[in-house]
Amino acid sequence: MADKISYLGRSYLEKCEGIEIYQQEEIVFTYTGILTKDRNLFNLINKIEIYNSTNYKKIRLNIYGYVDPQIETKLSKYSFVSIKGSVEFNKIQEIYRESDILIFIDNSGGTTQIPGKLYDYFGTDRPILALVEDKETSVSKFVLSTDRTILMENNQESINLEFLKNLKKSYVMPEFSGSNIASKIFDGNKI
Repeated sequence: MADKISYLGRSYLEKCEGIEIYQQEEIVFTYTGILTKDRNLFNLINKIEIYNSTNYKKIRLNIYGYVDPQIETKLSKYSFVSIKGSVEFNKIQEIYRESDILIFIDNSGGTTQIPGKLYDYFGTDRPILALVEDKETSVSKFVLSTDRTILMENNQESINLEFLKNLKKSYVMPEFSGSNIASKIFDGNKI
């Protein structure tokens, strides 16, 4: 049966190219989507706190979307974290354009779901920091295969912000455009 089954990921909704990296007063990290106990952002936050204490140009972490109230309470103690709430798609495109880094955190618990936000990130020219629980999962292998992310395991030892020294704009991934995905559907091909 395996030869009769194929998987086709979704497309990004709109191409989004933004400002040059480091054009703002702060380095802007952006996380979009739901933030619950299944997605641990605190390892990164602890690393940002250390980074901000030793560097002139600080990191600002903006969170857009629903945040679990218990997590929101914990986040409120960090002055460099801003919870912005949910925004409409046309606004999120503007937010992507003005971000220096987009944050992807995989779902915990060994799920094989690839969150849609990752595909939307592929439609931008922003660098993507992908934090994964384990580099050997199918989701991690997919993320790594795109050669489009800065992939790190989501733990204190593995998260290293040294990549900021050589940070630059990346590229929109045309293979995840709506027209390319539609062509693959009609052609019966896999990605």
